[in-house]
Amino acid sequence: MIELVQHIETLLLENDCVIIPDFGGFVAHHSSAKWVEEEGLYLPPTRTIGFNPHLKINDGLLVQSYMQTYHTDFSDASKRLEEAVTELNNILHKDGKAELHGIGTLSLNIDNTYEFCPNEDGVVAPELYGLSSFGIEKLKSVMYRQEEKRIVPDKKSSKNVYEIRINRTLLRHAVAAAVAIIAFFFMSTPVENTYIETDNYAELISLNIFNTQNNPTVPVKQALTVQSSDKKKVTDLKPKAIRVEKVTKNNNNIVTAETSQVTPSIKEGKYNIIIASVNNRSEAETVIQKCIKEGYTNAKILEGNGRTRISLMSFSDRNEANKKLNELRQSPALKDAWLLSK
Repeated sequence: MIELVQHIETLLLENDCVIIPDFGGFVAHHSSAKWVEEEGLYLPPTRTIGFNPHLKINDGLLVQSYMQTYHTDFSDASKRLEEAVTELNNILHKDGKAELHGIGTLSLNIDNTYEFCPNEDGVVAPELYGLSSFGIEKLKSVMYRQEEKRIVPDKKSSKNVYEIRINRTLLRHAVAAAVAIIAFFFMSTPVENTYIETDNYAELISLNIFNTQNNPTVPVKQALTVQSSDKKKVTDLKPKAIRVEKVTKNNNNIVTAETSQVTPSIKEGKYNIIIASVNNRSEAETVIQKCIKEGYTNAKILEGNGRTRISLMSFSDRNEANKKLNELRQSPALKDAWLLSK
């Protein structure tokens, strides 16, 4: 197929139409140069490539190109061309699209119609090489700018000098007040809470809290008294037996039974019958809905390696899959179905 694309690209340089026999034709469209007034741009003439699936009659250009390349006769060149077209059809039915390097991208839709997207830098005629867009200003705008430069006078930068008068007596008083405040904070004696008058506190709070500040006790004795009091508290507590074991066992049994019922075993077939390849997932979902309406409830979407395929059904046995595939191919709508092994 790569060789076929190279022949088409070469022929489109000198011809406005190249037809692939029994497939379609690539047609060149010319557009003249344009003036875009809003942007002030001149756009060069362009040449774009389109695809027409109704042009299927052999015009002889591709066959002649094959004959010149392989130095062979008409029949051998026609046979080589048919093989290349068959390979192109297989790629479109399998992947849904084919990259025609240097020309564009050809896609096959769900309703078996072709969609062609040309490259922006695709095939260009030799007479258009080197042409690009360029901008130009109108004469009126240029004259208007020159007049503005003449009319607007040069403005000299002027420096304004402002005088600020400060009363010296007020400044002296402010400095003296600031020095006095700073000296007051540095020279004042620190206040310490050296004695606590315990008679002024209510008896609701234990006086031992204040005695610890005046007469601190030995920390070892405090630790011992705390430990002894903790032991008394521990000895006073007696554990009470509560029968909870049977309830927890029954709950565990119920939970395990429920989990065993919720998780059923799901097995998927290894061999899938593929009926179509689409461009994206939204198209795949529409195809799946159509299949389900027609009775194929096991239809699903297979995604992988950048491809989106429609699986009508899957089997774990290859012989059963081939048998079902042969039955489906008898229908004209499913004659292009094929088998995919995961």
